[in-house]
This record gives sequence, structure tokens and C-alpha cells, in this order.
Amino acid sequence: MGLSTNGRPITPASGSWAADMHASRKILRGHPFHRKTNAELRYICRDAGEAVRCMRDHDPVAKGKYLDQIHDACSILATRYHYARE
Repeated sequence: MGLSTNGRPITPASGSWAADMHASRKILRGHPFHRKTNAELRYICRDAGEAVRCMRDHDPVAKGKYLDQIHDACSILATRYHYARE
């Protein structure tokens, strides 16, 4: 059992999972990736992943920026997926 963004424990049975998903949407509010299609977000994940592999031994700062792009794009895709299932 983990903690939600507001510090409360989350469990699928308690229904707070949906509240946590709503909170995660607020975290990325205003992010330019929200205007992208799912195909564009998947491309960003693949392209940034390839860049991370190329940056492995070169520049840790650049590698971190690409990892942030992957995280943001995947977070938005996951939020869309979970809201579509509800």
C-alpha cells in the first residue's frame, strides 16, 4: 500500500485511487504535452529513450532532461488511459 499525493494511504478498494489520479492530473496542469496526441506522446517516449541510451556516458544533465520528458509523456498517457477506463 502506497501513499497518495496528499499523504493518505491508497488502496484500490477504498476508491482513493481515483482521487489520486485526479491529483496527478493537477500536477501537470498547463504542461504543453497535454495538447499532443497519444501517438505524438508515444513518439516522444521512444525518441527520448533513444537519446538517453546515447547520453549514457556523456552528459548526465542532458540525460536527466530526456528522462524528464519520458516521465511527463508517460504520466499523461497513463492518466488518459485510466480516465478512459472509468
